[in-house]
Amino acid sequence: MNIESSGKRFAQEDLYELVWSKPIRTIAKEFGISDVALAKKCRKLGIPRPPVGYWQKIAFGQKVRRPFLPKTQPGQPESVWIPFVSKILIDLGPEVARRTANLDLPENQIHVRDSLRDAHPLIRLTRDLLNNSRHDDYGAQLGRWHEGSLNIRVSKASGGAPCSSWMHC
Repeated sequence: MNIESSGKRFAQEDLYELVWSKPIRTIAKEFGISDVALAKKCRKLGIPRPPVGYWQKIAFGQKVRRPFLPKTQPGQPESVWIPFVSKILIDLGPEVARRTANLDLPENQIHVRDSLRDAHPLIRLTRDLLNNSRHDDYGAQLGRWHEGSLNIRVSKASGGAPCSSWMHC
């Protein structure tokens, strides 16, 4: 497995300004790293991070005090390297490459009907279960698996409510 990445060296002050400009989860997602990894970089430079609830208070117009950036301590680095992970390249071998080489050709395309009104009962039950489900903190639907339905998870990023995206009802 080969990870293709680039990155940037952040001075203490620059990273401090960045983490107080928008949520750490948002910044980490932009870099392609975890929020925990970014928090560790902040800790390494002695950068205070916004407390829980900070961004909600800002969203509701409350004034929230931002702590000062402490001076660099002896032995503490002045900057950190933050990788921007763009994609993971996996060598699957020549057999997989041969089988997937012509997937974009018209004769290899899968065509799906625009409407699933007369769909198989398995599909209709799965659609109904997903349409009546809630979303978790990560945007994935919390649908209960039911005997006789497909055991799948759909996220908001893939279209949200399945009935409005992949199952035109």
